[in-house]
This record gives sequence, C-alpha cells and structure tokens, in this order.
Amino acid sequence: MFDYNRDGTIYLYDEITAPGVGGISSGDVVNALDNIGDTPVNVRINSPGGDVFQGIGIYEALKNHPAKVTTTNDALAASISSVIYMAGEERLSAPNSFLMIHDPWSGAMGTSDDLRKQADLLDMAAETLTNIYVENTKYDVKSVRRLMQEETWFNFDEQIENSLANGTTRQMQVEAAPVAKTRFKKTPAALVQDLKAGSRTKHLTILSVLENRLKMLKSKNR
Repeated sequence: MFDYNRDGTIYLYDEITAPGVGGISSGDVVNALDNIGDTPVNVRINSPGGDVFQGIGIYEALKNHPAKVTTTNDALAASISSVIYMAGEERLSAPNSFLMIHDPWSGAMGTSDDLRKQADLLDMAAETLTNIYVENTKYDVKSVRRLMQEETWFNFDEQIENSLANGTTRQMQVEAAPVAKTRFKKTPAALVQDLKAGSRTKHLTILSVLENRLKMLKSKNR
C-alpha cells in the first residue's frame, strides 16, 4: 500500500520497486512530496525492502524536503527500507517493530563481464548505504560494514540502544509485513512465511487491493 494525505503522512506499506511493478517507487514519493508542499511529513514504514536504487532515491528525496521529516517504523523496516528510515530527522519506532540492515545483493545473470560490472555496482551501492548509516547514527564505517555483512536484525530496544531510532510511538500494534523464508538469512521466525523469494507478499498485495477498493468507493460517494 502506498498512500499519503494532505496532513503530511506518507505510508510505505509495500515493497520498494521500480515504476510499474506494483510496489512503491521513488517517483511515487517525489510526487507525494510535491503535492504535500513545504510542510512537515511523517513517513510510516512497514516494508521488507526491495530495489536498492529506488530506495536511495526515496532517501534523497526525503533528505531534500524543506520541512522536518519524521520517519516511523510501524512494524518492519528491513533492507533498503531501513535506509529510507534513516532519512528522518526524528526516527520513531513502534515497540513491536524490527529493523534490519545488510549488504545489497542481486540475482544477476549474464556473461562474466556482466557479472563483474554487477559486482562493481553492488560495491558502490554498499558504500553508499554504509555512508548513510554512518551519517545518521553513532556507528563508524567499520562497525556498519560488519553489521551489514552479517545481516543484523534489531528489535525495538536494540533500535533505541544503537541510535537507529531516537524515539518511540504509542500507537496500536501494526502487523509486520511477512517475509519469504528464503529472502534473508536471519529473519526472525515471527515474520517468516512460506513465500517465493522476491515475490510481493500476500499481506501487502491484499492491503493494496483493499486500499484501491476503498478509494473507488469514496470517489463514487462524493
């Protein structure tokens, strides 16, 4: 589900994907920010991540927003979604939430030259992500690289203790987006579902369908 409203709340409750795939792209967020205008925004996140470059684009768009940006980890900020989370001047975390950082990866195919180019691109992406975490937390480069290489998951308390979050929410508990069991190496058992790696989760696609139906009903009743 991607949605926003005029009070400045943006919902990133889906995969981060390239345009036209069905998830949330950097263009979606840029358009939302343009429509919201120069007012503070709160970006609420419940996402297993996705396209690293689209996510970096979202991070940069939020960092360049002229007003205060608050990011809220409603339940799950994993992979590139944790980078988007770092864009908040204020970063709030729900008591039941998880956050995960890891090295970018790719299911690349092609010749040996193609794979070398892809490896170089992944190294560049890893360096960019490392710098983002270092810039927005108390970690140094060496610590971040170790945490990323190990695929590190943080519960609520650990997010606060490790300066990833700097505050908490008192909201109703939100069900975390489920994660395909083969998607990551160390996913907490409570999040794992038997889904094909790389697929959008049923949880999120159902939310998207319901959201679209609700919008249609609202438009018909106007």
